[in-house]
This record gives sequence, structure tokens and C-alpha cells, in this order.
Amino acid sequence: MNNKRFSLSRLSLAKQLIFILGALGILIVLLVIPLIEHNMRRIVGNQMIDTIASQQQSLMLLNESNLADGSDLYDNLRQRKQDMNVNHFIYFPEQNVFRNLTSLTNENALALQRSVFNPYLINQIHTGETQGTYHSSYHDQDIYFVITESEKANVYWISFAYSDISGELLSGLRNELVYVLYGVILCIALVLSLWVFTLIRPLKEIQSYIGAIKKKEPRHLNIERQDEIGDVSAALLEMENELERQDQLKSDLIHNISHDLKTPIAIIRSYSESMKEDIYPYGDKDSSLDIIIENADRLENKVKDFLYLNRLDYIDAKKETIERIDLTFLVEHLVEELAPLHPQIAFKTDLVEGEFSGNPEHWYSAVMNILDNATRYAASEIKITLRSDYLEIYNDGSFIEDDLMRDLFKPYTKGPKGNFGLGMSIVHKVVTMYGYVIEAKNMTDGVSFVIQKKSV
Repeated sequence: MNNKRFSLSRLSLAKQLIFILGALGILIVLLVIPLIEHNMRRIVGNQMIDTIASQQQSLMLLNESNLADGSDLYDNLRQRKQDMNVNHFIYFPEQNVFRNLTSLTNENALALQRSVFNPYLINQIHTGETQGTYHSSYHDQDIYFVITESEKANVYWISFAYSDISGELLSGLRNELVYVLYGVILCIALVLSLWVFTLIRPLKEIQSYIGAIKKKEPRHLNIERQDEIGDVSAALLEMENELERQDQLKSDLIHNISHDLKTPIAIIRSYSESMKEDIYPYGDKDSSLDIIIENADRLENKVKDFLYLNRLDYIDAKKETIERIDLTFLVEHLVEELAPLHPQIAFKTDLVEGEFSGNPEHWYSAVMNILDNATRYAASEIKITLRSDYLEIYNDGSFIEDDLMRDLFKPYTKGPKGNFGLGMSIVHKVVTMYGYVIEAKNMTDGVSFVIQKKSV
């Protein structure tokens, strides 16, 4: 059974957009709208309380002179009927009498008084508060009311309004809010859709472009953007150019390998066949055998370089046992080997405590390749300077051209006097594997190769 956890990354961008907008809509319905409605209820409730208190205060100022007999209070209230349908009671604490100034029957007014107002009124009289604002319920209806003690007469005004008024207002506001919210979501969805589709088109182009590279078909990629997609497009174009360059270098390598291997093999074959017939092409048996051995050595060295380069690709320096080794003996040994083979070149050394990190075998190969390269280009001098984590090998040969300098340490790059195009690549792999850097420099009268520890 295939139990894969859900992940947005498994969906297309269009489906991700639909999912996000759907989740946003659900979030608004479940959280945002109830939260806003709660705040609206509080605001509308406060507004109702303010309106009730305002009407109560107005009526108190106009009618307190008639409180003694209450003859025209009700008529006055009917003439001043307010939009909020606020109703009023007056309580006379000395007589413990409620005067009904509402349109309610006395029976209903008494029931409302006992069920709702009395507990709050008694508590307010007990605490001595001049005015109190309250919210309660009666017969499944919310009711807002204000109880105020008159400053001029020993009476309490009780003014109230049912929530039907606020409910209608709240419903209208809620509907308007819902329309606005979903309008905003629709606009956001439209903008996001346009944005996602502007992403999908270049991504599809990139996908087609990569597929064409894979199939080695003609391809074209022209995405003019300054964002990350533009960066990816530029990187892909750079990668294609590098792949084409590598393909060309490998093609040249195969051609060079074919040519370089063909010549010594042909010589070995022709000399061997001649000697089989007791014919010595180079004068005598020993001289002819020396030619065969020389060409066999050339073949062996080229094959070794090629295999060693491939071996370095699979070596993980982090898994090797890294040790500190002194390159002084190694350099001295290489100079002793090479100096007799190149008597026209003066080998000069300045070696002081040359400790490096890594494997001695790999460093031997790296230094040997640099020195071997120097012997082919040096006019008369090779100077080696060695310090701890620093090695410089100078030769007084010709300068390195800029085009060659840029690709000098890449595989299959060969200079005018190069052999196989692998030596400097082997050097670069060894140096970087152990945390060093190598740089070739054109000096005033020659070229220097400098290896030093990579700065952190």
C-alpha cells in the first residue's frame, strides 16, 4: 500500500494556487468572519448603550419636573419617539413603585421588571453607583439597558432596547463585510493566478530546454527576467556552453588518444615484426629493442595518467586519514630524478619546513606533474620555494596566454608543448581535495605555480 504524505510540492503550481486560495477561504469563514462579527457585536452593543444613555439623559432633563404626578410623561415620550425604539421605566425607591412608560401591558412590564431589571437595580442601589450599563437576555432576545439615578429627584430611570435593532444592523454589516472579503479574495486570486501563470510559462520553457539537451536536439532558451528564474535560465545556458566545451574537449581527447596511441603501437608492431624476421630497423637488436621499450613506456604513462585522473574523481578526502607530511624530502627526491634528465636546466631550491596536509602519494603526483610541465617550458632555470602550506614552482619559460590561463586546470586542456592535457587537471584535483588552492601567474620573466592553504 502506497502511503505518501501530502505535500504541496507534489502538485503543479496551478493546483497549489487553488489549494492555497481554498484554504484561505475556509480560514476566513471559520476564523476571520466570526472574530470580526464578535468585534462588530461588541461595537454595535456599545453604540446601542451610548444611544440608550443619550436618549435617557435627554428625557430626564425634559421630564424631571413632571415626576411628581407623571401626568404627561407617557404622552411626551410618544411625541419624542426615537429611531432606536428605546423604552423606559421609572423606579421610585421610597414607594418601591415602577412606573411603566413603555407600550407594554402592565403584566408584561412587571414580568420584564422582575426577570431582568430587578437584580441589576438592587445591586446598583446597594453599591451606590449613579449609572450602570447592562446586557442581558429575555425570551431568547438580547436586551441592552441603562439604569441611572436622577440627580434632582430620588428616582431611577431604566431605559432599554431589544437586540432586534442591533441584529438588523449587524446582519447588514456582516453581509457587507462578507461581500468585501470575498471581493478581496477574488482580486487576490486573480493577481496570484496571473503571477503563477507568468512563472509556469518560463518553467515550461526551461523543462522543454532541458529535455532537448537530454535528447541532443536543437534548442533555444530566451528568458529575459531579473529574478531567480532568470538566474536559473542563465545558469542553464552557461551549463550548456560548458557541456558543449567538455564534449569538444572529449572529442579532441579521443582524437589525440587515437593519434598518440596509434603511433607507438604502430612502431612497436612494425619493429616486432621486423625483428621476428631478424631485421633490426634501428641498426642492431639492442637499439631496436630500446625503441620498443621507449614506446611501451609512453603508452604506460599515458594510460596511468588517464586512470589516475578518473581515480581522483572517486576519492573522498573527508573519508581519508589526513596527516601532516613534510614535502621537503619529496621535492628533493624529484629534483634528483629530473635534474640528470635535463642538464640544460638549473634546478634551484629554497626548502624550509614544508609541511602539508594530505596523502604523500597524491602530493607526489601533483608536484611531479608541475615539475614535469616546467621542464618542458623552462629556458634555463626552475626554482622551487617551499614553506609550511606554501609551495611555489617557477620556470623562466614563455608566458601563458589568457585563453589558456582561464582553462588551464580543466581536464583535456593542453598547452603548446603539452603531452596529454591531464597533468594540470590532476594537480588541481589533488590540491583542492585537501583544502588548498593553486594559481598560475605570469611573472616578469617567466611563470610561477603557487599552492597555498585556502583562506577561510
